Amino acid sequence: MVVNNDACLLAKRGALEPIASKLAPTESGPYQSVFLYGDDLSCASDFTPETPVPALTAREVYQPLRDAAQGICTFQRVDDACESGHVRINIDGWQLTLEVDAGHLRHCLHGQSPDGRDYVFDNGQRFGTDPVSLLSTWELAQIERLLA
Repeated sequence: MVVNNDACLLAKRGALEPIASKLAPTESGPYQSVFLYGDDLSCASDFTPETPVPALTAREVYQPLRDAAQGICTFQRVDDACESGHVRINIDGWQLTLEVDAGHLRHCLHGQSPDGRDYVFDNGQRFGTDPVSLLSTWELAQIERLLA
């Protein structure tokens, strides 16, 4: 059985010959490759990412607060309110520090996600950059009820 009757008439093409005949570069430069053999990650421990881990946005910190208000996530108070009015809570691995004044939730001062990313409140920021300001009136009332 003949698969290609015209195989003897096809022109030879040399497009791949120069690529296949070149050797890989061996000089060392700023972008050296790291070769890992098997499960050996010893040389990867010095690796630092070129882009820093992004900070948490207010919207990302708002989401677990919203879920706790709706009863989707577990809300746990880590410590009691102290003189400063700062309350630490845990919502399914999210560590949040809230500012509470006379039973009213004012701000989220600090937040840390389960993957280790941080959020830090800056009172000079514009509206909508504090997770508490993103809560609806009902959600805010539910969180304040959970804090009481």
